[in-house]
Amino acid sequence: MHQEFSKRIIFIGDNQYNVVGVEKQGRKCFFITACQKRFNKKQISCYQIFCVQCDKLKESRKFFNTFLYTKSWLCQSCNKIGEKNPFYGKKWSESVDQGWLDAFRKSRSEKYSGSKNPMYGKPIQEIWKEKYSQEELERVKDSYSKNMSDACMGSKNGFYGKKHSKESIEKANKSRKDWHAKNHKFLTIEKYEKIGLTKEKISDLLERYSKNSKFGYGVADLKKDCGIDVRTLKKLVVYHDIKSKKEIKDIFLLGKYEKVISAPELKLFQMCVDEFGKDNVKSQFPLCGRVFDILVGDKLLIEYDGYYFHQEKSDGRTDRIKDQIAVNNGFYLVRIKEDNFRKVDFEKAIQQIRETYEKI
Repeated sequence: MHQEFSKRIIFIGDNQYNVVGVEKQGRKCFFITACQKRFNKKQISCYQIFCVQCDKLKESRKFFNTFLYTKSWLCQSCNKIGEKNPFYGKKWSESVDQGWLDAFRKSRSEKYSGSKNPMYGKPIQEIWKEKYSQEELERVKDSYSKNMSDACMGSKNGFYGKKHSKESIEKANKSRKDWHAKNHKFLTIEKYEKIGLTKEKISDLLERYSKNSKFGYGVADLKKDCGIDVRTLKKLVVYHDIKSKKEIKDIFLLGKYEKVISAPELKLFQMCVDEFGKDNVKSQFPLCGRVFDILVGDKLLIEYDGYYFHQEKSDGRTDRIKDQIAVNNGFYLVRIKEDNFRKVDFEKAIQQIRETYEKI
């Protein structure tokens, strides 16, 4: 028996052949190719067949019966599209037992929710960047955008000629916001890397700007040289995992106060270093959004109260706030105050600090 075939291909190893017919000999079947060669089922490694509706080539290892008995073959997509799909017009919950559906949803949620999901905390573009090089990532993105544009242009778009309802607009906006929230970090890093602000460059800018009193590098220079403001610099530092948000806050807080350290305060700091050791004394210690002049050990805070700022210009509110912060966080606070002649007995001050330190 000999049957005629068209648009069918078989692979024998790395070679492919167009099938023009099939010949049966008892229980054995042989495919007849265009070059009049005969191959049996065991020799074939792969089958390819064209869908008569979409005219696309489909590949499988299980097309043997299709080759034998089907002349007008439709692929799964064409065969079950629209009303031909047995699920057409139905909802999932209406076609299955509700108890089974709830159990299925629960099991899937337990298996893939949160950190159990292999994509947890990983933006899709970050995965692409790890898989491909930066150049290949750009090429893939451009190719993907072009293909999507061609596939959904004009009348090809399933929404062509239609309008969104109020509910669909709200749903789309929510989905867009969620996507940007998940990918904002990666997109921001990518945006500024294109203008040369790499991780190394950001780290260098942080070093220069946070110590601007030493380098003479301020806000205007940052904007002029790099085109970014201080808030953007802070954000990029956190996104690149150079510093945490708390560390950034402390660094810029210190940069603000380092410029206003008085000469007597510096003298008191040096005397504390001589008394307690360099490793045991810190200047400008940040705590709960405030900066204390000196930290001795782990629990003793020192404030140098100059006469002009703490008695003439201040109403004492800032000092009271600092006192409360120190108490609430388990610190001891010693205040060294200038007299009306703006003088301080530093030897008595060190003695007071030493006695308080020994009591802790």
